[in-house]
Amino acid sequence: MENLKERIKKENIYQKLMQIKKNPKKYLQEKSLSYLYSFINGYYLGDIFQDNSIFSLIDNFNFNKFVSDKFKDSSSHNFLYLILNNCFSEEEAFDLFYDLYEQYIKACEDKINVVN
Repeated sequence: MENLKERIKKENIYQKLMQIKKNPKKYLQEKSLSYLYSFINGYYLGDIFQDNSIFSLIDNFNFNKFVSDKFKDSSSHNFLYLILNNCFSEEEAFDLFYDLYEQYIKACEDKINVVN
């Protein structure tokens, strides 16, 4: 069972991603999945250097695999590549990321509820 500190970190990254969704230009140069991906990688890199686990919410249930399964893609491409290749624009990809991310969060919550 996760401790309170881990849960707070997970909620913080979720909250930050939801803030970006509401106002992408406040955090990113434009509404773009590529810019969002860079932002996420920056958070992830900071997480590694600080020896935290902020990104465990994305890593624990493997978001890349979740997206691969949604697109029925057996390659080892990451979610950025998969989503961009299924969209006509960066903005459309940005919106699709959030649709998939919210589905993923729901799936994670369902798995956690089944385990607990």
